[in-house]
Amino acid sequence: MIKDDDNSLLVYNANISGFSPEIAEDFKAITIADFNSKFSDYKVLNSEESDFYPNGDKSKRIESYIMIPLKSSGEDYATVHIGTSIKEYFSPLILENLNVFLSSAAPVIANALRLRQMEILQKKTRTAFARYVPIDVMDEIIKKSSSQSTQSETRVVAILFSDIRSFTTISENTPAQELVNFLNRYFSQMGNQIISEGGNIDKFIGDAIMAIFGAPKSLDNSSVSAVRAALRMVKALAQLDCAGIYLPETGFGTGIGLNCGECVVGNIGFQDKLDYTVIGDTVNLASRVEGVTKYYRQPIIVTENIYNAARDHFIFRKADSVRVVGKTEPVGLYMVYGAWQGEEDEETPASLVIDRESLDQYNKGLKLYTMGEWETAKQYFAQSLAINEKAGRQDYLSSLYLSRIAELKANPPPGDWDATITMTDK
Repeated sequence: MIKDDDNSLLVYNANISGFSPEIAEDFKAITIADFNSKFSDYKVLNSEESDFYPNGDKSKRIESYIMIPLKSSGEDYATVHIGTSIKEYFSPLILENLNVFLSSAAPVIANALRLRQMEILQKKTRTAFARYVPIDVMDEIIKKSSSQSTQSETRVVAILFSDIRSFTTISENTPAQELVNFLNRYFSQMGNQIISEGGNIDKFIGDAIMAIFGAPKSLDNSSVSAVRAALRMVKALAQLDCAGIYLPETGFGTGIGLNCGECVVGNIGFQDKLDYTVIGDTVNLASRVEGVTKYYRQPIIVTENIYNAARDHFIFRKADSVRVVGKTEPVGLYMVYGAWQGEEDEETPASLVIDRESLDQYNKGLKLYTMGEWETAKQYFAQSLAINEKAGRQDYLSSLYLSRIAELKANPPPGDWDATITMTDK
């Protein structure tokens, strides 16, 4: 019988043969009572047992019994209890042999116990820290020696930024504790979708989420995994419990921006404080793209880099060519859809459904728009808009281009017009 350091677990390994179950239970009761007398500060709470009761002789009784303590570093830490049906069994010679054997076995058992305790502590530590550091990141840090812990590498990854729409309004009109409870539910829902697609949550920034796909664990196609996670996140919002919080007239919604490219990945910081994260222009652009989801009124916007890497796996519609805040080079932006009209399931929200014919009309209109053929482009955008309105679905993007065409015709641009717009807000 072995006691653990926390005095909360008894390891009881019993091999009781030849006796009836009733005698065996009596024997166990005696051993537990003796154990508790030996270790007065310890009480048996539960045990790991391995009992062996073959067809025992009901007339057979335990005639001789002994308890021998086991020592480690000079202190008793366990007991061995032996019972037999032979009267006066424990002669001086047998006791001497038992003591020789057990004095040799005691340090072996003690070492096994320490290893077990270390394994339990390691599991508890791993479980606790997994709430703060992704498992893959934890394994990466453990594998590296302290001299390597500040190393980083350049790697192609996909970055996801997510943000709650109108969060300032929600937080100003919701009690603090209710807001915290809601955010925990929200982060749990969104985090599960990210992790299920192989992503690592880098950090929570207020109500925002930043996630990495492709580091530290490599993925076959990090962009595909990131887009799939974004679609799952939007779908999961339908099951989110919004009880207790104030909701704006537009309801609860989020914006998700995705970008992929080279980043510096690794432990960034100094010896006493490191943070496993990614830095680089790829990250900055992903953050800016998340911000423009408000402008296009679409839950998911991705860059042309994501589009090129995942175009064969999802339905995309090009939204625009823009210069986001802090960037001089234009960036192609695309919307992502989860299903074609008529092929969606009950879990697919209307914002992720698109009609094949309307997309074809829109694409033709966009091509003519960029060529400066605005009058003809207007007809295609109008057809795309009409198709969606007939289906009872909004098509803000087509109406946006119709408004732009009206403005361009009223105020013709200079000769170097390139159909690229410059964003002034993040």
